[in-house]
Amino acid sequence: MKKLFLICAFVFMTTNAFGVTPVKLSLWNEIAAPHDDTLHGIEIGIGSYTPNMVGFMFDFLVGKTDNAAGIQIAMITIAAKMAGIQCGFININYDEIIGSQVGLFNNAERVKGLQIGVFNFTDEMTGIQLGLFNYIGNGKIITESFPAMLIFNANF
Repeated sequence: MKKLFLICAFVFMTTNAFGVTPVKLSLWNEIAAPHDDTLHGIEIGIGSYTPNMVGFMFDFLVGKTDNAAGIQIAMITIAAKMAGIQCGFININYDEIIGSQVGLFNNAERVKGLQIGVFNFTDEMTGIQLGLFNYIGNGKIITESFPAMLIFNANF
């Protein structure tokens, strides 16, 4: 236990010396140690907001980020630009995701990749949706008149 404490203390003390944050522990939003806007590593918390994330973000309730590359896991995941995987009960992306959204409810402005869930919604998509109800705003490949499908939808 003493060794684990010393390792954690060393990591927290040296993060600013190397200019990156390899480990971040978050309680809620910006209440975190260390409090950095950029993460290159792993974040673990209850609910967090990290503007720039490269790596792995695991939050119990809510994980929010503006720009992300990696894996984001929480009950509710929120991102603006994402390259990687969003996994949660509710996944929301306000701009573009290149990769996958996996959850019960997936919503994104633009998707290049895959959405797997019970309800999948996107305005623009290059890829595939798998779920009970799937909606692609610019989707005209499977149905010309109605861009929503049950079970499977796609647009390329």
